[in-house]
Amino acid sequence: MEALRSTGLTLLVAWGLLLATAEPRRQGNQLQERVVNPGERISIPCFLETPGGSIQWVRNGHPVVLDATTSSRRQWNISKDGTAALSINQVTRADDGLWECWEFADDGSVKRVAKVLKLVVTGAPEEPFLVQNGKRIFPGDSVVAKENQTVTVECVARRAVPEVKQVFWSLGPDGVNVTAKSDLKVDFISHEDSYTTRSVLTLNTSRAMNHQRISCHVFHVAWPNATVVNASLNVLYPPTFSISRIPGFGHPVVEKSFVSLECIIDANPPSTPHWSKDDRAINSTQVIRQGGGFLNFTSADRNHSGWYRCTTQHPMGTFASFGYLLSIRFGPEMMDDTPKEIHADFGEPVRLECQAKGKPLPSYCWSRKQPGRIAEGLTSDSTLVLDPVVYQDAGTYQCTASNLQDWKRQRNAIREVQLSITGRPDVSALNSSMVGIIGQSMWITVHVCANPQPSRSHWLLGHHVMSPGDKPSSHSHYIAHPFRSADTPFCRYASLEITQVRSSDAGEFLFVARNDRGIDDAAINVTVVKSAFGYHSNFIPHSRPTGVRSEMSRPVMATANSGKS
Repeated sequence: MEALRSTGLTLLVAWGLLLATAEPRRQGNQLQERVVNPGERISIPCFLETPGGSIQWVRNGHPVVLDATTSSRRQWNISKDGTAALSINQVTRADDGLWECWEFADDGSVKRVAKVLKLVVTGAPEEPFLVQNGKRIFPGDSVVAKENQTVTVECVARRAVPEVKQVFWSLGPDGVNVTAKSDLKVDFISHEDSYTTRSVLTLNTSRAMNHQRISCHVFHVAWPNATVVNASLNVLYPPTFSISRIPGFGHPVVEKSFVSLECIIDANPPSTPHWSKDDRAINSTQVIRQGGGFLNFTSADRNHSGWYRCTTQHPMGTFASFGYLLSIRFGPEMMDDTPKEIHADFGEPVRLECQAKGKPLPSYCWSRKQPGRIAEGLTSDSTLVLDPVVYQDAGTYQCTASNLQDWKRQRNAIREVQLSITGRPDVSALNSSMVGIIGQSMWITVHVCANPQPSRSHWLLGHHVMSPGDKPSSHSHYIAHPFRSADTPFCRYASLEITQVRSSDAGEFLFVARNDRGIDDAAINVTVVKSAFGYHSNFIPHSRPTGVRSEMSRPVMATANSGKS
């Protein structure tokens, strides 16, 4: 054994000469690779062609000298079957490399070179770490990126032997595998005699990825389990707005009620909301309170109606929400310029106006008030047109403006208009054609309207002229009764009584009325028959004028034709 060690020393001295004079023969067997961890024990065999021959162990092309320093760790011997073995206790990184066994001939030349083993002594990598834009990400730091942009993160494992060959990436709480979006790069660092592995991950960011954890799982033969290094994604994105309301959208907001608008901003970094009305800042008052994204109206007023926006100042700029129209409903209110009394001229058109404000816009209904009668609806427009106006139109008219404050409540505003009519007389016969029976009495009645009242009114009976209320003579054939009142304003009835119809009464009876505005008349044609039988056989009925109601004290033995003569 001592002789063999001496031979190793001799070979070390003559190393250059041996390389120059002899080309060693190399074993054709496939090279074996073995990976061991530091501190383990390993045996490297070498088969000799000549049992008991001289050999030399070589690592990475350099002879291994078994001196006192390494003798306690490296030991070798030759067995009887011609196998030489080098045993290494407590392997270190100094044992890493290509091991060869050189066998010498009797003359000291190298007759055979056997590459017996490639020994890889592992060197566990340093703790992996993440890098962004060339800067190391320390624990507690985040990977910062903007929304809808590409972010690149590196996972670095240094000083590894052998190299790190597998890196796994995961994202989010569910550990979604994103390894396919990464590239693996391995570099040998010669001065460190180790490898550096970089896994470069490229992601397209979205706001949904904000605060999600990105993890790098590094696998190495020196570790029983993967080492994980991670960081949180900090995705920067501009504000988006969400606006809500109490009461909820779709529910009407009524004046004097409570209203609350809330603005929620989703942004990174967070951003503070502010409210504006019609693009102007809102100052808090006793009625309006603003803070924490809320805009509260303790008692909403119609003046609070308008366009509201939620705005914010953000590192990425100034942002505003869509405009929201707050519409405060209030009941109808009549406009001050609506007249309460109107004077119209008979026969001319007249317009009754009704204007009210309210939200929503009011609907209208014109009706006429008459004592003892249900109000009659005339039109659903805001304007009532009477063309032409007649005395029967005089009276009180009512305009009702209404709107719905919500689905159940309706509010009304009422304005009354007094219509007064002035003009010439308007005379109409209740029956423009009448039949009298010889020997019986007969009444002829006219409807007389005028404002001012007629200064003159007469019955014209051929050569006779009579006025209503004239005192009859004891043998008078005609009696002109006084005016009787009528329901229509400014109107009265005038009646002429024929006490006993004669054949000479056949013909036209005329009533004339006059005031300072003009004159009007009505003609009644009287037909005389001898008996009621002859009357009924020749009678053709006629209808009364619409809107004229007789107030005679007894029935008329005739039926009128419509209209004036």
